[in-house]
Amino acid sequence: MTEAEQSCDQVLLTVAVKFEYWRSSLNRLWYWHLKTTENEKLAQGEAYPTEAACLEAIERVRQSTGAVVENLSPRDR
Repeated sequence: MTEAEQSCDQVLLTVAVKFEYWRSSLNRLWYWHLKTTENEKLAQGEAYPTEAACLEAIERVRQSTGAVVENLSPRDR
């Protein structure tokens, strides 16, 4: 595991977080975001047509704490 991956895992483990989700009154689509208990937004999802789809996306994020961090930027040469 790289240093960046360890750092990312450590942040997720040490920061108290919560998922919030809601249905927009404007377009009737479902949204979510991940926030710290200090109300700082860490991540957000797309628009989902159903509550079930939104909750499935939240669950995928919840289960991905061991995800690999990959830098896609071209390397300076």
